[in-house]
Amino acid sequence: MGDTFVKLNCANCGAKLDIYGDMDRFACAFCGTEMIVQRRGGTVALKTVMDAIQKVQLSSDRTASELALVRLDKDLANARAAYVDLEEKMSGKGSTRGCLVMILVIFGLLVLPRVSDSPVFFVASLMVLGAGAVFVFKIDSANKYVWGKKAAKVSARMYDIEAEMEKHRRVVEG
Repeated sequence: MGDTFVKLNCANCGAKLDIYGDMDRFACAFCGTEMIVQRRGGTVALKTVMDAIQKVQLSSDRTASELALVRLDKDLANARAAYVDLEEKMSGKGSTRGCLVMILVIFGLLVLPRVSDSPVFFVASLMVLGAGAVFVFKIDSANKYVWGKKAAKVSARMYDIEAEMEKHRRVVEG
């Protein structure tokens, strides 16, 4: 079978080639393009190695994108949960501000008049309670600022994840 050959043209440059029966892969003597000999029934055809490599690459890219979509979906769910948590903190849900102010007011109105006989002590105590309330509001405002910055970062991360997911969806869909 090694003595018989088929005449074909190079898939890249068109040069005349002699393809022997024992050849499965070779390079064109004229342009150097690597080719695979495909035999089906009674036909013989040439296919460049790059075509085969591109098909394998496309398949592996698709698989990698499918795996990336699973990972990115989890990342997006985590980012959304973090964003909702930060929104709740910024809106005051779960905030300790209201509880602390209420405790200060109850303490100031109910306990101090009974404990204090001195008007000076009573006024000083009310001033300390007022300062405590202001301090609680200041801490809450500072936390909201920090939470707002964190929420902006999480929002940007969600946007990046969604953009990356779209890129991988296009690869999977072909």
